[in-house]
Amino acid sequence: MRRWTVGAALGLVPVALTACTPAPATLAGTVLDQPVLLVAPQLPVPAVNTDAGFAPTASPSAALPSGTPAVPVPSAATAETTYVRVESSARTGDQVAAGDVVVRLDDRAAVAAVAAARADADVARAQADALVARGNDARSRRSDLRANRAEVDAAIADLTATRDRLAAQLDRARTAAAGRTDATRSAPAAASAPSAGPVASGATPAALVRQLATALTAVDTGLANARSARSRLDSADATLTDAIRQLGDAAELARLAADGSDVAVRLTEEQAGRTTITSPVAGVVTTSVAAGDVVAAGATLVAVRPDGQSTVTTWVPPAGAAGLCVGTGATVSADWLPGNRHATVTAIGARAEYPETSYAGSDVHLTRAVPVRLSVDGDALPPGAPLDLTLDSCPSSPKDR
Repeated sequence: MRRWTVGAALGLVPVALTACTPAPATLAGTVLDQPVLLVAPQLPVPAVNTDAGFAPTASPSAALPSGTPAVPVPSAATAETTYVRVESSARTGDQVAAGDVVVRLDDRAAVAAVAAARADADVARAQADALVARGNDARSRRSDLRANRAEVDAAIADLTATRDRLAAQLDRARTAAAGRTDATRSAPAAASAPSAGPVASGATPAALVRQLATALTAVDTGLANARSARSRLDSADATLTDAIRQLGDAAELARLAADGSDVAVRLTEEQAGRTTITSPVAGVVTTSVAAGDVVAAGATLVAVRPDGQSTVTTWVPPAGAAGLCVGTGATVSADWLPGNRHATVTAIGARAEYPETSYAGSDVHLTRAVPVRLSVDGDALPPGAPLDLTLDSCPSSPKDR
């Protein structure tokens, strides 16, 4: 290997003053091995859904039948597995194209997880439908209740009017019995008394008073019962109205849960699709698992070395790195190469570091240097192979870079 030289720049002093780099140099380089690693994914497995079905409410309303479903609580239908078995795999040395299947994993657990997620989605939709049906049933019962309440209101109005008439008749009868009015004038009125008890048209004033008092007491009892029934109907109406509101809220939450279950189905289906692994690049398989192996999630299944340009790394002394720029050209040569190749600087380190111990250049042995990467034109070179790099000068103007 030749050391970094600057002697060629001595005869180009005017040019060197305007350029940003010294003259070309030759350094040692190594072809990097940059395979694409394909790793085992996390795959879904079915899990028991303890929330499936309809859970009874903690304290069912007296106005609703027992077993009214509570707000459904979505639960994960799947969990992620840590280990997976390899069904088939490409072999080391196989040439693959981008998109080729390189590994197939056991998908039975993933398929079962998809089925479980779909079943949970069906349960969630059924819960939403059941809550809507319960809400409609409660509305129908409230409508019937309000119709009954209207009948009770009419009965209360009739009983109130009857009581007023009986009270007036009783006053007149008492007046007649006291001798302040003619008793015969109150007899026809007593004949019109309600069905609380017949009043004889020929009854004496005292007997008429007793009959009217008995009838008034019966009407008062019926009126009290009707008003009590009206109060109970009001309470039931309030309970049903509150239940309808709660069922509406629960149905809305159930619909949201059903939508979330649909998302879980799509996610599980996507995860199940990870059991077929394809190569994102064209290249050669350098590492591969064997069919039947059980691997952990995140473990490397296949390594593919991409075809095409290779990446070469080298170390440049700080004095020489100051004159490099991205895009600087280089000539690649080696005893084992049939001819020279062109390379281009693609990355320059931000600071000087100690080179790797495997670096063969003597100029930077046990001294700091700047790492530089280059992309080599042509077919891929063997990883780890040594090369000689003759770096060009950085162009003198930004336009030439």
